[in-house]
Amino acid sequence: MGRGNVELTEGQQRRIARYLREVGEHLHDLPGDQRERALSRLNERIERELTRTGDPAGDEFLDRLLAGYGTPASQALRIADAQDPEPATFLAWNNRLWLGVCAGIARHFNLDPTVVRVLAVLLGFIPFVLPLLLWAYLGFFVYEYYTVQGRGLDRVDAFKVLRSGGALLGIAILLHAVARFFLFFIDYAHVQLMRTKLVYPADWGWLTEYTGTLFFFALALGVPLTAIAAMPVSANWSGTLRKTVQAGLAIYAVLLCLGVACAIVGVVLANAGQMPDTPGLDAILDLAR
Repeated sequence: MGRGNVELTEGQQRRIARYLREVGEHLHDLPGDQRERALSRLNERIERELTRTGDPAGDEFLDRLLAGYGTPASQALRIADAQDPEPATFLAWNNRLWLGVCAGIARHFNLDPTVVRVLAVLLGFIPFVLPLLLWAYLGFFVYEYYTVQGRGLDRVDAFKVLRSGGALLGIAILLHAVARFFLFFIDYAHVQLMRTKLVYPADWGWLTEYTGTLFFFALALGVPLTAIAAMPVSANWSGTLRKTVQAGLAIYAVLLCLGVACAIVGVVLANAGQMPDTPGLDAILDLAR
């Protein structure tokens, strides 16, 4: 086994052989020659994904890869379904990067899947289009999945999807509430100490205006990505999508912290004339201005 100078370990070969054997056990209704051809094609796909980087793949990657192909029973079901006419779906499950939507659309319209994927990425760079694109992608997959009743596809764990989405929603709400609390506290403390309403100079109080917008985009981008990551995406992307969501939450938290820090500086600048003359403080205020 292996391709080029890359060889699979004996343990990896045994793991793949065991998986293929278990798939074959669920294909007892297929004629022997069809079963052997199907298992040979599956073996070639697995080897190709393991060796396409040119570097030896680790056992952990192999486990993720086989998990992406599904249980032996579900993989056998897809192979058996492939012997019949294709179900009326836009999903191309065996050629998927995420959930097979782009590849399925490309197959339906006889296009190169790469062209459709690149077009989707380019559309995502248009302002405000990315959230719509992600929600459309997720909604399209769910509709197609339940239209064919999951035939030939790995099962979607609805509880896992809801749990992941609920966790993201809870974290986003918590960050939003903490930021709003700090802004409220700053405003309240200013009124109590200075006996005047707080008016931020220039744009130092930008977070008071954009907290809702940031919260909206955190959910609009995070929820569909979290839901997609909790579904049976291909092995190469399952971990990457989760890390992308985590990075997005981290960026959201950093923006909120930056906004609170700007608000504090704005309070200092708004009341600079009522503070005692201190050379060091004057220099900091001049720098902030």
